[in-house]
Amino acid sequence: MIIGFTGTREGMTPAQKEVVAYILSKFPSISHVVHGDCIGADTDFDTMIAGMGIRRDIYPCNIEAARSHCENRGAIICLPKPLAPLERNQIIVDKAQCLIATPKEFEETVRSGPGQSQSPGKARLPGAFGAHAYGRGSGTWFTIRRGRIANKTIYIVYADGVLKVEN
Repeated sequence: MIIGFTGTREGMTPAQKEVVAYILSKFPSISHVVHGDCIGADTDFDTMIAGMGIRRDIYPCNIEAARSHCENRGAIICLPKPLAPLERNQIIVDKAQCLIATPKEFEETVRSGPGQSQSPGKARLPGAFGAHAYGRGSGTWFTIRRGRIANKTIYIVYADGVLKVEN
């Protein structure tokens, strides 16, 4: 089993960490995990997985200030060069058999501009990687939406520890 991970740059809450550990314990065999090597939740997840002795493949973005540099702790960089965040997130979806997501928001939103939010039904959802041309969005929710399109099983773990399984 190859598990993909996405989460907020603010890191996982204690409740999210507990539920993610529970989810991981239910998989009989994890060959490796893939994540975006971002500060916050990716770092938390990488630490958890490293402690389990599971291979970690990272797909870093090209925003140096957002990188966690998990390769310095044994993770394997799987790109010849870092990519734009949304391109990297699509690769994570493509490589994974299922996704674990730890958003900070309790409901899905798409930001249409600084300080503005819209529900996904009203916002212009990106069909390609130019999503941020329409405003700053959530990489976590972008990845969840891409996982839905790809019919992946998605384990969404909300900040309070509530688990929602899709597909």
